[in-house]
Amino acid sequence: MGGEIPAENDFIKRLARKYHINYRMEWLGEGVRGYKIGDEIVLNSLNPPERRNWTFCHELGHIVLGHSQEPADVEEREADGFAAETMLPERDFVPDCAGFDLRRLKELYPHASYEAIARRCLQYNSGVLTVFDSGEMVFRGGSEGLVFPAIATAVEKRAAEQCLAERSDISVSADGLDIKGYFIDVGSEVIRVILISRPFAYFE
Repeated sequence: MGGEIPAENDFIKRLARKYHINYRMEWLGEGVRGYKIGDEIVLNSLNPPERRNWTFCHELGHIVLGHSQEPADVEEREADGFAAETMLPERDFVPDCAGFDLRRLKELYPHASYEAIARRCLQYNSGVLTVFDSGEMVFRGGSEGLVFPAIATAVEKRAAEQCLAERSDISVSADGLDIKGYFIDVGSEVIRVILISRPFAYFE
């Protein structure tokens, strides 16, 4: 059963006008982000605005960059790069992102999700990002060249548990790590973003 189609998104509307792209929102079911048909982009009305924004920019990248209807892996990465630059342009974002202050960055870039902002931060700052949805780790990555464990360390897990239990942002220094935890309530799930900074020797 389809749901109510959300109000038009000003961020998407501006980009569609700029690039002369048609788009529409449809109920596509759970787990589907969207797709392109020729030069038209179809977005899932079930998804939150920030996710629709990213999907639009990603699909727009395929169109602008002249990718095939069934993009190869390298084209998917290029479309991700296009989306990141469109939503969080390097010229503005680099001076803004020093310090990994996600709350401030979200105020500056409200059209982007916390996770998209955090991942972009890793391109310009050294650190490790871990994302938990309802207590389960769903993403872990670090800045280029940084060696770190594939799973969260004990101190990171405790920080994540504290963040969830207190339902608030936290800052922890333990075992040689500085950890910032952000409690993000997105309605249907909970995402905590944990950012770890120096010393990096801990991960080697």
